[in-house]
Amino acid sequence: MEIEARLYAGRVSQAHPAHVRRTDQLITIRYTDETGTERIVDWPVSATRLADWSPTGHTRLQFGPFPHQYLDIPASAYGAFMQQGALQPKPIRPGVALYAFMMSRVFMWLLVVGGFLAVTGWLIYAYALPFLSLRAARLVPIEQEVSLGNVMSENLFRTNSFAVDSSRSEAINQYWRAAGIPTRFPIRIAVVQSKEVNAFAIPGGQVVVYSGIFERMQHHEELAALLAHETAHIEQRHTLQQLIRSVLTWGSVSLLFGDISGISAVLIDNADKLLSLSYSRQHESEADAFAVAELARSGIDPRGTTWLMAHLPTEGDVVPSILRSHPQTAARIEATKTLVERTPYQRVEKPELNRLWQSIK
Repeated sequence: MEIEARLYAGRVSQAHPAHVRRTDQLITIRYTDETGTERIVDWPVSATRLADWSPTGHTRLQFGPFPHQYLDIPASAYGAFMQQGALQPKPIRPGVALYAFMMSRVFMWLLVVGGFLAVTGWLIYAYALPFLSLRAARLVPIEQEVSLGNVMSENLFRTNSFAVDSSRSEAINQYWRAAGIPTRFPIRIAVVQSKEVNAFAIPGGQVVVYSGIFERMQHHEELAALLAHETAHIEQRHTLQQLIRSVLTWGSVSLLFGDISGISAVLIDNADKLLSLSYSRQHESEADAFAVAELARSGIDPRGTTWLMAHLPTEGDVVPSILRSHPQTAARIEATKTLVERTPYQRVEKPELNRLWQSIK
C-alpha cells in the first residue's frame, strides 16, 4: 500500500510531498527535492522511531542522526503502517522536541507573526508616539498648561519632600528677570537643597534646580545657559510632550477624543515621572539652540552654554543626574560650539547678574 506524506529531509525546513511504501524491513520514500531532482530513500524500519512531537493531525516518524529527517504521515493513513508492526517510540532527549518544533510550520508562522509585531511596535514607538504626544501638547491651551503645572508642582514637592532654599530661590528668580529673556510662560524657579547635580522643568513654567549644580559652575553665564535651556523645554513644550508620551498608555483614549481634562488628570496622577524624563536628541538640540540665541540676544555671552557642558563631566563611575535626563554627546557639544561661533553677539553690561550670582553661588 502506498500513502502520501510530507518529508523533511534534514537539510532545510521545507516540506517535500512524498509517496511512501513500507515492508517489514524498509520504509521507501519517493520525493522531489528543492532542486527538482526526483529521489528515493530507504529508511530501515529498525532505525525509524516515532518522534516525541507530532504536528496536529499527523504522526511523525524520525530517522537518522542530527539534523534528523522527519516524515509526517496523516493520522488516518498510519493504520496501514501499524498492520506491518508498530514502530517504537523514540526515547525523549533534551533538545529534540525543541528542534522538531523549530522545523515545523507552526514555528515558522510564529516567527513571521513575532517579527511583524516587533516591527509594528518599533514603528509605534518611533513615529506614532511622538506624533500623538505632539498633537496632545498642542491641544492644551497655555493658560491650562500653567494651571496644570501648578498642580503638578504642588504634588511633586509634597510627595518628594523637597527642601526649598528660599533665599537662593528669590535670588535666582531676580537673576532670571534681570537676564531679560522673554517667554510666553511665567517662569518660576525653585532651588532645592541637594548635593545632586540636576535641574528639570515642569510644564507651565516651573523650573527646579538642585543646589549641587552650582558647585560645578564658574561663570554666571553658565547659570543663564542652564535656565535658558530648561526654559526652552517649557517654551517649546518639550516637557509636556515627553510627559504625555510616557503616560500615553493611560491617556490614549482621552488623547484620541481631544479630552483635555482627561489628559490633565492622567498627567497630574503621574507627576513623579518628571523626575525620570529623558529628552530626545531633537529636543535637546532645540533647547541648546534656544539658549544660545536668547543669551546672545540679551547681551549675555552665549559661550555660557559650552562652559556649562564642559563643567558637567562624569566623575569616575558617577553620572550626574542632569546627564541622565539631558544626555551629552560629543556631537551635541560640537554642534553647540559651532552654533555659538556663528551667532552674532554684542556684550551688554549687566552688573546686577554678577551681584546676584555671588549671592546664589
